Amino acid sequence: MRRLVTNLVLALRGEWHVVLLALAIQVVGLAFIWSACVHDPAWQDADLHWSQLKRVAVAMGAMLITMSIRYERLGPYAYALYLLAFLGVLATYVIGVDVNHSRRWIRLPGFQLQPSEFMKIGLVIGLARYLQYRRDVGSWRGLIGPFLLTTIPMVAVLKAPDLGTSLLFIPILLAMVYAAGARAQHLRLLLVLGLVSLPALYFGFLHGYQRSRVDVWLQQWVPTTVAERRDRELAEGYQMTHAKIMVGSGGLSGEGLGQGPVNRGNLLPEKHTDFIFPVIAEEWGLLGSTGLIVLYGSLIGSCLGIAYRVREPFGRLIVLGVATLFTSQVFINLGMSVGLLPITGLTLPFVSYGGSATIVAYIGLGLVLSVATHHQPVVAGEGFSERRS
Repeated sequence: MRRLVTNLVLALRGEWHVVLLALAIQVVGLAFIWSACVHDPAWQDADLHWSQLKRVAVAMGAMLITMSIRYERLGPYAYALYLLAFLGVLATYVIGVDVNHSRRWIRLPGFQLQPSEFMKIGLVIGLARYLQYRRDVGSWRGLIGPFLLTTIPMVAVLKAPDLGTSLLFIPILLAMVYAAGARAQHLRLLLVLGLVSLPALYFGFLHGYQRSRVDVWLQQWVPTTVAERRDRELAEGYQMTHAKIMVGSGGLSGEGLGQGPVNRGNLLPEKHTDFIFPVIAEEWGLLGSTGLIVLYGSLIGSCLGIAYRVREPFGRLIVLGVATLFTSQVFINLGMSVGLLPITGLTLPFVSYGGSATIVAYIGLGLVLSVATHHQPVVAGEGFSERRS
């Protein structure tokens, strides 16, 4: 216990600002979970903000445990953790619970577990273990291993179906292999091949409701008559339309917490989970939304600063993977909230209501703090800024 407390004090003393940034974002999340549910008859008696506060307490406990463990001790167990997370994803095919067209959750006594969330951390640790001392990542042959480590669970998650979570695997892979020494031209070619394969993804992997979301997103850029646009907005495009209305109607300072007209009218489904950002934009306006984005940028920038300072490859890759995970999730969630990306069903880290997602976000933060506290000085090669083309 004494050693645990000592490690926690060291971590908080060195990187206390990282924890404060995450907590500031979390406070915003709790406030707007209350705002999103206080006027909704379906959730008024559920006290979801108190329920989320309990989940945050559990998640912070997981973070404290994670940050107290010397991260290098995870190295020998990295593939086992990766495999355990992958088996959890496969288990949803057999014992998963159907919720909103998807079998992402496993029902356990007292709560539901979403294994695909833990697969994100499993992938980061597994890739970091594989890439830490590889010297062949600059060749096509050296990219086969990390590509397989990523695409196998990605396809399993995509078939759940969970499009949003599966999309996060791609930037994690690209960022980590690039930091490990992959050539930029190889990654550019992979991106081009990925874009070319999008039609195959659309017709071969996406379910009907997912294709409908993509169609609605594409159709918003096509000129239509007023009647056609109204019909579309009242049908498949209902959720995206009302999210955009909320974002656009907040003005400079918003309507005030709990006072947004669209929020009070309960016109936006899933507004306490996937679409909590439009509630923030409607009630806090441009200033509040920008403030939240600045908090995210500061948190991610702090993580990247730790990754830059750490020269030990396993720890550096873990931190970079977690920072990329946060960045990608925020970007996709905000993009679908304002109509720049299709709706994928992805939560906003530290803000949206959720159990597994919240725990995984804090575990990721705990890994970052563990690396910041316990990394050993080593003589390493090139840093992130010293790249070859």
